[in-house]
Amino acid sequence: MSEENNRSCTNVKIGNLISQYELGLLNVDNQKLFEEHIFECAFCREELAEFRQVAELLSEHKDRLIEAIEDGELDYKEERLNEKQTRCFSDIIQGIKDFVNDVLDFAFRPKVLAPIMSVTVVFLVIYFGFITGENQSYEQFLIFEPLEYKQMILRSEATAEAENLFRQSMQSYNNGDYAAAANILMEAVKLDSANFKYKTYLGICYFLNKEPENALKMLTEAEHMTAFTLKDELHWYIFQSYLLNGDLTGADSVRSLIKTSKEVYSAKADSIWNLVNQHK
Repeated sequence: MSEENNRSCTNVKIGNLISQYELGLLNVDNQKLFEEHIFECAFCREELAEFRQVAELLSEHKDRLIEAIEDGELDYKEERLNEKQTRCFSDIIQGIKDFVNDVLDFAFRPKVLAPIMSVTVVFLVIYFGFITGENQSYEQFLIFEPLEYKQMILRSEATAEAENLFRQSMQSYNNGDYAAAANILMEAVKLDSANFKYKTYLGICYFLNKEPENALKMLTEAEHMTAFTLKDELHWYIFQSYLLNGDLTGADSVRSLIKTSKEVYSAKADSIWNLVNQHK
């Protein structure tokens, strides 16, 4: 990707959904649309990283921010913010100002006072719940790297059509288009549900698309279907999928299996686990 492409969004209409995405306010379709977008838009990936750094600072200084809101002093600044992050911080603060003003202008109409106050409470719970890290996954600690695809010669009863679909999906997979790869792999699985290879890569695509429940379903099924091949890799992605889903118990159960597997996965899992425990 050229440096020029890194400086601008490839689809501004979708890119503008970034704050709603991070606050968990998008519906399923728009969330999927945005996640597909960031796989191909380097600019939005950088913006997302900046947004999350600002959110961490907001969490760190939450009490001071709340005091500033209560005192009407919403010009609170943090010296560690760089210029780009300061703009992001200011946008969030301005959003709070606009929201509060709109609510106050409209809220005291008798028929809408109760519902508006309810909406305000829900908004603040969602907003500050995000900032304080409640009910969120451990996504920030995970390693979203694809498993290298290597042609494997397996004894398989797969139909020619399923194999053709698999090879087609791997072209999208190697190009980083995991959503497209997943769609094709689903068709291959329908034709041959007993092929663990199809389910393995479908599960990895789901993980890379940040769909932990679907990832866990496919990866767990694949893990039960193979005795040795890709066993260590499956444990690694299952471990991360549990964390992406916020399930520490499930992740810990798989971590014990990773400890006896390839050293590279064991070291990565221990590092992630330490970060997760420090975060709790």
